[in-house]
Amino acid sequence: MDEFSWITSLRAELDGGLALPWGIGDDAAVLQPLEASRVIATDLLVEGVHFRRDWSTLEDIAFKLYASNASDMWAMGARPVEWLLTVAWPQRPDEEDARALRRGFQDAMAMWGTAPLIGGDTSTSQGALMLSVTMLGELYGEPWCRSGFVPGDRLWVDGPLGLAAAGLAELQAFGADADRGSPCVRQQRRPQRLPAATQFHARGAIDISDGLSVDLQHAAEASGVRMVLDQPLPGGPALEEAARRLKTKPSEVVDACAQWQLRGGEDYVRVVGFPACPGDGWTAIGYVEKGAPSVFDERSGERQAMPPAGWNHFRDASS
Repeated sequence: MDEFSWITSLRAELDGGLALPWGIGDDAAVLQPLEASRVIATDLLVEGVHFRRDWSTLEDIAFKLYASNASDMWAMGARPVEWLLTVAWPQRPDEEDARALRRGFQDAMAMWGTAPLIGGDTSTSQGALMLSVTMLGELYGEPWCRSGFVPGDRLWVDGPLGLAAAGLAELQAFGADADRGSPCVRQQRRPQRLPAATQFHARGAIDISDGLSVDLQHAAEASGVRMVLDQPLPGGPALEEAARRLKTKPSEVVDACAQWQLRGGEDYVRVVGFPACPGDGWTAIGYVEKGAPSVFDERSGERQAMPPAGWNHFRDASS
């Protein structure tokens, strides 16, 4: 399959619904003027760093890439409206490879929000498969920013925490034989978006992608506040099942689950600050107070400092 056949197939299947007469194929994308403000984000997935082909299909890889960008849109109080795709293939793709990627993007759009593909680029790679999506979103109102957390607000999340990290542990232990029906393996391969209310203005928000403890620290520093966890984190039963599949010692299950939830990353759920429950789909995990930017855990009844820990590409990729 050559480059131009690849682009033609993308145009046929992924730019539907574009409210413009042009679609992809020109030297630059023509964007429709919108009254609402817009946001833009980009993500890159590299084979051997973000995924392994023996663990994940091309459908999985495309799904996860779209989801990671769409999650950033939702974390800003926006919905996906357009996106661009760049792919560097390690070898000439055949039609089934191209079809698999398209299916993955289509499945992701069905869950994370449909938006037309408006352009991108293709290349070859000397080694790893690399894919990048740049996504534009339309804000519902004022942007939700990590600098907006206010003392007195509660902290809310719109999904379980730690599942993707536990799923990664299962894939590392069992490889291609990992239980594909495990909610943790599924979350690692195809991040799920649970329905949650969006028609409110979060004073502060952040997408949990690098790990709860480190992302809360980022938000605390941006807002100049202290974050405190005081409620059980959602996702515990699925994590305990994963720990049993991994034959974790009973005395170590609680600690393993805590590590996945606090340090794991790739959750693609949002933490927002809001005085009361924002609506269906949101679970309270803590609160915001005045103080030096920091994160504390008082779920045991005793307040303890929580050092930030999570994924750091330039540190962890070289270790």
